[in-house]
Amino acid sequence: MRLKSLLVELLELLERHKITSWAVKIKQICDNAATDDDLVTEDLKKLFRGAGTLDDLVISHSNGHLIDQKEEKEVNRRLEYLIQEIKTFF
Repeated sequence: MRLKSLLVELLELLERHKITSWAVKIKQICDNAATDDDLVTEDLKKLFRGAGTLDDLVISHSNGHLIDQKEEKEVNRRLEYLIQEIKTFF
């Protein structure tokens, strides 16, 4: 399942850079992905509504994330790609 693999990659990226609050939310959605597609879709939509959404996340050393400044551009490109791909499912 393509969505599940995207979610797992996003989870790994968040965990690698110690973005715990978002990692917990994505982990819960990953756990639900095996059982309830409708619930997963609704949970994902919630991550992109309003201010302070996953769309607003920028992984950077200055934001307190575990990342070298030289990696920021590449990692944020990957984050943006994953988010855009996940959004195609709803």
